[in-house]
Formats: sequence, C-alpha cells, structure tokens
Amino acid sequence: MYPPSDGSGLDLMNATHMTFQLGDRIISDRHLKLAGRLSVCRKHYQKAGFLDDNQPDSPLAQHFQSSQDALRRGALDIAEVEIFNLAAKLMELGQVGKYDPQLLRRFKQRLRTHRLDDYLGVQCEIAVASLLLAKRFQFTCPDPPDFQIKVEGSEQPACIECTSVHIETDSDRELIYKVGSAINAKKKKEYCRADSALVVDITNVMYHSHKAGWNLNPNAIKENFADLASDSGFGAVLILCEVGNLEKGRMETLYSRLAIESPSVELQTVLDQCFTDGEYFVTQAVFPRIS
Repeated sequence: MYPPSDGSGLDLMNATHMTFQLGDRIISDRHLKLAGRLSVCRKHYQKAGFLDDNQPDSPLAQHFQSSQDALRRGALDIAEVEIFNLAAKLMELGQVGKYDPQLLRRFKQRLRTHRLDDYLGVQCEIAVASLLLAKRFQFTCPDPPDFQIKVEGSEQPACIECTSVHIETDSDRELIYKVGSAINAKKKKEYCRADSALVVDITNVMYHSHKAGWNLNPNAIKENFADLASDSGFGAVLILCEVGNLEKGRMETLYSRLAIESPSVELQTVLDQCFTDGEYFVTQAVFPRIS
C-alpha cells in the first residue's frame, strides 16, 4: 500500500477468551475492556475541552457514538479501530500542546465544530503536525498555508497545505473524482509553489468507498491523478489515510506520493524525512467511519 508514518502505529490490546454473563447476555472480556477504554477516552476528551456533551451532533460526538454502536452490535474489530483512532489522536494532540499551546487551542476550537469539512481538515493537520514533531521540525501555522516549516541551514521555509475529501452521507457513487477536485481547487491558491506540498486526507472517502463495494486504493488514485498532481504547481502532492491494521493490531497513518515535481531544496528535505518513498501493504485494513 504505502509507508506508515514513523511512530504513528498504536498497538491494540490482545483479545482474550474470558466471558461474562449479564442476565441472558454473554459479554466477552474483550468487549468489556473496549467499553472501558471508550469510557476513559471520552472522559479525557471532555476534560481537555475537545468534546462538548451539549453538542451531540458534532462530528467528534458522532465518532464516539459510532464506536458505541459498534460495541452494541458486537462488531469488536470495528469498535477497536474506532476507539484506538480516538486514542491515537488524543496522544497526538498532547504532543501538539507541548510544542505550541496556542496551536492546541486552535485545534480544540475546530474539533468542537459542527462542520464535517472543518473537523476532517483539522484531523489531517493534527496528523501532519505529529509527523513533523516526530522528526523535530520547528514550524508555525500561518493559515494559509497550514504549515510553514523551518529547515536547518536555510532561511527559506518549506510549506504544507492540508485538505480533506469527504462525503456527509453514504453514496453508491465511485468517489475517486474527489481527489482530482481537491487538487484542482488548491492549485489556484497563492501558496501553490515549488516550496509547498499539498496533503490530501482520503480517510473518509476510503471508508465510504469500501462500504459501497468500490476498490478505491492508492494505486488507482495515482494512475488517475499523477499527471494532474505533477502539473498542479505544487512541489509535491501526497495522499494520507488513517488505517486500522487488523493483522498487526494497531492504527497507522499512511501516505503515498502522487507526484514530486521540482520541489525546493527545503521541501525535499521535509519529504525525505517525513514522507519517505516506498511501498507498504496492509492486507487486513479497516477505515474509521469518521476520521
């Protein structure tokens, strides 16, 4: 498939074979542990001010509800992915807060939004911030672009702009066109230059595509949009996706290079350290419903 970001995997707990009976219902030990993890995770989000119980229709609240619904259905693999995706984001937010408390406050405000596009956009920015921090890059977030990155030995920064592709309701339509639409929309912007990379989060459309039976995958996206990405004016265009790797029992932030076209020296440095080239296959992948 494509390379995972360094340090982004979050190990999931191993299932056990113990069971408990509540009335006429048999509940596994794994089910109870996941329910406990979800409850603890919700409390952490509430305490940090990311989750507002007075906004039950917000995308973040719906993410928690989706996890709860999966548990009630007994879909434990799906619930596990949803819960650990929430936990992984919480860890990444903690890293952001240590680096820049003001940026964390901005993320907090956007996480509480009712707008799915803004929620998914900030999820992508959190993932990119985590990648940069893992490699000890210093950055600011002027917005636009989303990231201005200091590169050692140079006075010129590298830049990253994030966007997400999504739908708000289930659809039987093939959604690959969304990636092309996102590139076309961003290539008109002032920051579309050789020192800037565009990162497109495809997690939402991957979930809906696979649910509808479409085999959307990075290779198909690259075959369809590599030329558009090369001609966009950006120094690089990448796709990013959050994936539950059931075989390895962990969450991973994965990415693929659609095109690298004459990037600045500074941007190439960031790409080489944070978005290395190569192939990575996930044979048992599950995509979070809202991420």
